[in-house]
Parts: sequence; C-alpha cells; structure tokens
Amino acid sequence: MRDQSTIQGASTVVSSLMWLLIDQSLRLMIPWIIAITLVVGADFVAGLRKSLKLHVHISISTAFRSTMGKLVTYFAFVCAVCFVDVSANGGTAIAKWSCLFICGIEGLSVIGNILKPYGIDLSLKTFVKMFAIRRLGLDKDEAENIVKEDRIEIIRRREEKKWNSRK
Repeated sequence: MRDQSTIQGASTVVSSLMWLLIDQSLRLMIPWIIAITLVVGADFVAGLRKSLKLHVHISISTAFRSTMGKLVTYFAFVCAVCFVDVSANGGTAIAKWSCLFICGIEGLSVIGNILKPYGIDLSLKTFVKMFAIRRLGLDKDEAENIVKEDRIEIIRRREEKKWNSRK
C-alpha cells in the first residue's frame, strides 16, 4: 500500500513539473515560431518573384510543399531548443541564438532570391571573386579569370532544372 502511494505522489510531482516545463517552453517558443514563419513566408514570396522574373515554370504545390517541409523542420528545431533553454533555467540563451541563426539563414535565402533575377548569385564563387578583388588586390579582369561570374541564363537554367526535375 505504501509503494502505491509513493508512486502516485511521485507521478503527481513529475506531471506538475512537466506542465511547468511545457508552459514556460510555449511562452518562449511562440514569438520565435511567429518570427520564423514570417521569414519563411518572405522566402516563399521572394522565391515566387524570382521564378516569375526568370520565367521559370514552377508548380505552386511543389513550392508550397517545399516551404511546409522547411517550416516543419524549423518548428521542431525551435521546440527542441526552447525545451533545452527552459530546462537549463534560461541561462544559456540557446533558443535565442539558435532561432536568430535560422532567421539569418532564411534572410540570406530571401536576399539571394531577390538578387538572382539581376544575375547576382550568392554562392561560394561570388564570395571568392569578391575576396580576390578586395583582399588580394586583383583587378576585375583577373578576378573574372579566377571565377567566372554567373549570369542570368545560367541561374535560370539551374532553377529550371531544380524545379522541373522533380517527379
């Protein structure tokens, strides 16, 4: 009889602590979920704009499915880091920095989608070229020889292949 009351008492304490953890985690994660949803939505709109400007045929359902896959992944990540942050008594700020990192990555994607119709591709090649011009003191022609600049047609073909090779 005494073992059963001990188990019931322990389960009451554990369930109360779990509700506290869940409540605090939800309070922490809701603003981050809203922020990440807005940034992913901006990426979706910028991607549609990019496709229209480059005359790349995409299926809205494919683009929406890709965006929803991102959101699910990011939401799971936000939930995990918020639970870790609350479990560590909020002293680590891991939720804040992790969510800001995701917002930064998506922000770069938005900027890349805005710039691609103008022939500017945010890629490693572009950054190597910029580094070669600025830091190594090369002139623009020498930097062009090191890394060929992506043009609008190359970007368009790459996007066409990305969106139309799916079955």
